[in-house]
Amino acid sequence: SESGVRALALSNLTAAMRRIYIEREALGKTLSDTSSLVQNVGVMVGFILGVITAFISLGIFKIDVASLWLLMSSAMLAFAFVFGTTASVMFRTLVMIFITNPFSVGDWLKIGEQVGGGPEIVRIKELGLNFFVVENYWGEAIYIPAVKILD
Repeated sequence: SESGVRALALSNLTAAMRRIYIEREALGKTLSDTSSLVQNVGVMVGFILGVITAFISLGIFKIDVASLWLLMSSAMLAFAFVFGTTASVMFRTLVMIFITNPFSVGDWLKIGEQVGGGPEIVRIKELGLNFFVVENYWGEAIYIPAVKILD
């Protein structure tokens, strides 16, 4: 009876170690993908701060900033019409990944429809601002637009 308890304890220990390894591997992948997202957000914030610094610098040297601001605001309005949907999707993706966090790298999802009619089951490999890289049952990498996952 004692050897059965040892075997049971050893099998439980082995199963627990496997679970810990799998969870740590998924956490490592999530952190590496999150760092690339943070880098992208850092580039966007750096660009915005650079533009603000340029306007302040021009104002210090008594250059007419009002006419330059009119030109820049017109260009930003045009970009808002052209890239508004993309910016909206990127913002929603950032909120989903960093605040709500419904899934992470290594999780399995049911998405879309297969040819046979049921949902396709995929595993998340990489999270991005515009698309997610998933892997289907056969190991094929599939790029899914973030808007499909968000909706």
